Amino acid sequence: GLKNFLNEYKFFVKKCLMIGDSLSDLEAAKAFNIPFLLRITDENQEFAETVKINRIRHFDKENI
Repeated sequence: GLKNFLNEYKFFVKKCLMIGDSLSDLEAAKAFNIPFLLRITDENQEFAETVKINRIRHFDKENI
């Protein structure tokens, strides 16, 4: 999982930001103390309403 990815590509956790769209993504980020950005989709809107974290809907100039 995430641990193998970080080790294989030599990422420094302190310089990472994890972007995901699910509870399991959020939990993985928390497990490694990686800041997390929730990407809101049609499928995860209910979940998105239950958590208080930074979020984004689209990746375009208006949302950066």
